Amino acid sequence: MARTADHDARRRQMARAARDVALDEGLSGVTVASVARRAGVSVGLVQHYFSSKGALMQRVFVDLLADVDSRVATIVEQGEEEAASIREMAALGLAELLPLDAARIRECQVRREFHALAAGDEGIAVVARDSDRAFRERLAGVVRNAQRRGEAASDVEPRRVAQQLWVTVVGIGATMLLDPSLSGTELLRDAVTSAFPHPCGRQWAVM
Repeated sequence: MARTADHDARRRQMARAARDVALDEGLSGVTVASVARRAGVSVGLVQHYFSSKGALMQRVFVDLLADVDSRVATIVEQGEEEAASIREMAALGLAELLPLDAARIRECQVRREFHALAAGDEGIAVVARDSDRAFRERLAGVVRNAQRRGEAASDVEPRRVAQQLWVTVVGIGATMLLDPSLSGTELLRDAVTSAFPHPCGRQWAVM
């Protein structure tokens, strides 16, 4: 078991180094050599754990998306503890996808680089599609919870609402990267208020 754990830790160490290179230098800066330098290991060791640059890039993308999911999950947990509304939790959670500070700007830029790369890389495309669909499904679950609690209209189709929110936040994020003066947070809150227009005493959301 210890040997397996060591291998897992090594792989995570190199994947995290690759993610850091991507955020600092963009995807063009991610090479086996740059990852080895950042992780403090040999090029051969990186190649041992990641058989190709493609495999390494897929892991970077997965880890980047997992970071966002983790932050959203933390927001939901805190919101539940504080008896926040689903509307408030959804607004805060979806805002994690927007370039609202230096760290999230770089994250959004790298995500867009990955989406561009996906056009010619099916492995990256699969990661992007699967992640987006999973997020939309979780968001549809939030809408169902809101319907049960009275915060969303009972006659709306949850997946449709989730898709509309998803497209809205992706569009806002892309536009903000080009024009930071866009009031992205306000636009997002308008969309979330439209999806969850009614007050409720106590809500539970899972994103």
